[in-house]
Amino acid sequence: QVLQAWQAQSAAMQKATRGLRMFIRLVYAIHRDPGMAQVADILEQDVGAEVRQDLLGMAGAVNRFVMPPFRLEPAKLAVLISKTQKNMHGVADLEGHNLGHGLYPLASFFNHSCAPNAVVSFRGNSLVVRCLDPIPAGSEITIAYVELYAPREMRQKQLQLKKGFLCQCPRCLLPKNDAQERKISDGREDVANKAREGWDKGLVQYQSGEFRASKATLDGVLQIMDGWLGAEHQMVYETHKLLVDVCLELGDSAGVERHAQDALRCMLAHLHSSHPSIALLSIHLARAMLERASGPDAEPECAAAAEHARRACKVLRVAYGADHPSLAEAEALLDLANRRTEEARRT
Repeated sequence: QVLQAWQAQSAAMQKATRGLRMFIRLVYAIHRDPGMAQVADILEQDVGAEVRQDLLGMAGAVNRFVMPPFRLEPAKLAVLISKTQKNMHGVADLEGHNLGHGLYPLASFFNHSCAPNAVVSFRGNSLVVRCLDPIPAGSEITIAYVELYAPREMRQKQLQLKKGFLCQCPRCLLPKNDAQERKISDGREDVANKAREGWDKGLVQYQSGEFRASKATLDGVLQIMDGWLGAEHQMVYETHKLLVDVCLELGDSAGVERHAQDALRCMLAHLHSSHPSIALLSIHLARAMLERASGPDAEPECAAAAEHARRACKVLRVAYGADHPSLAEAEALLDLANRRTEEARRT
């Protein structure tokens, strides 16, 4: 009944009240659990949330679906909605598929860093934070709120827009002429902007199932950037990364192998060695190499695939833990690559 009533609203109101079920559950949880109310009280909120018309409008929409005895004052509910929006986590799997959003109050106290020492993952509805390196006692544990393979200006703009703060992490305080950071934005800005337009078009085509058209568009983007942007530029990286997904849909193992190698080279140069995305691309690369391995070159191809699968296992063991299903899948791939290598050696 709640969903039917929500769907009966205008499209604009549906968009404004997205996350309705989460807000409703939160209202009931606060009434049910005083501890939840105390935690909610100390979460950060936008200044003036209690008088913002958009938040008050959302509060009115939420209260429509809450039983009268449990409804909150509109201003109080507007503040709660603001806190939820500011502190909620996007729930995603290893492949980056957005599975929804959730409010994890304790996890909201982890601060952001553009060079984090911990990573977030999910097991069902549970959020897990694991350290990427040994962290000295008394040191802060940090996670990432935004995409890390991006220039400082873009990261800071996204954080200012989404979270309302200017990042002052060690990576953001590096000198502007830092050689490593400059590689992510090295090249002509006008070419990068044109490439972004093409990339956006290729993404829309990919999302619409027009995979061949998307590949043609993105191949054109690579041609536009060739010679004008550095090999580790953000747009070069993002284009290769998207082309991996496109080639997977097309069953193009050679394309997956090529673009995964280029995207991995960028990742390994700029991200933590245990970043989960490194594991994902390593898995795609290992599978593509095994699919293409045949004839007299099969042994070195299978052995190389095993190395990529081994890297994926190492990353996932750190980032997701020894009992995570993604690690079991990577270990099965490693076993297959090792068997294929041994079989090719015998023949």
